[in-house]
Amino acid sequence: IHFLGITDQLIALSGDRQIRIVNEAGGTVRSVTGASDFFHAAAVTPDGQTIVVGGQAGILTVWRDSAAAAPAMTFPPPHP
Repeated sequence: IHFLGITDQLIALSGDRQIRIVNEAGGTVRSVTGASDFFHAAAVTPDGQTIVVGGQAGILTVWRDSAAAAPAMTFPPPHP
């Protein structure tokens, strides 16, 4: 869970392959779409507009606008 900038909104990841923007009371503000993995970690820029998540498949997924319909880019895991 990370706050989106200096707001009452947070990004929350869970085992149901969902990325949600929620408020302090726990209500869903919106869902980030385009997710397809079991996520383990997330990071958010200070302005709350860029979200990066990493999951079980080793792929980093980036949304440049937390309200975007699809990820801006993905980075596959490095090859051994």
